[in-house]
Amino acid sequence: MQYRISVAKMRFYVLFPLLVLVVQAEEMKAPSSASSQRFFHLFTTQCTTTNTALTAGATATIQSPNYPSNYNNNYYCKWTYTCAKQLTLSCPSIQLQWSLFCYEDALLVWGGSAGYKTLCGSTSLTYTVATGSTLSIVFKTDWWWTANGFQCTVACPA
Repeated sequence: MQYRISVAKMRFYVLFPLLVLVVQAEEMKAPSSASSQRFFHLFTTQCTTTNTALTAGATATIQSPNYPSNYNNNYYCKWTYTCAKQLTLSCPSIQLQWSLFCYEDALLVWGGSAGYKTLCGSTSLTYTVATGSTLSIVFKTDWWWTANGFQCTVACPA
C-alpha cells in the first residue's frame, strides 16, 4: 500500500510543552477507484486486521498487543465484526495513554446508527450496534507513552 502525504493537509497542535503533528494521508489507489482518506502515523506497525462474521451465540475476544503487559508504540490494529443479530462490545477495563481529544493512543469504535466513540485514558465501555450492522474497532498508538491496554469481548446473542 502506498501513501501520499500532502503538506496542505498537515495540522499542528501546540500542547505545552509539546508540538503535536497530525498528518492526514491519502491512500493511493488505481485511477478508477475512489480516493479514501485516513489518519496515518508515519511509523506504524500493522496488527493483523480481521473481518469476522459471528454466528448466533458466538463470542470473540480482542485485546491490545502484549495485554496485560504494556502495548508497544506505533501500532494500528483493526477488527470488524458482523452478526445477523445485534452485536455487543464489552470492555470492562481500558487503560490507555490519556491525551487531549485522544490524539495519541486511542480505541475507536463505531457501527450502524450507534455513533462513534473515541476512548483514551482509564475507562470502560459497553457498546451495542443494531441488528445486521457492522461493528468496527481500531486501536492506534503513537510514538510516546504506553499503558496496559484492553481486553474486550464481542458477543452475538443466540
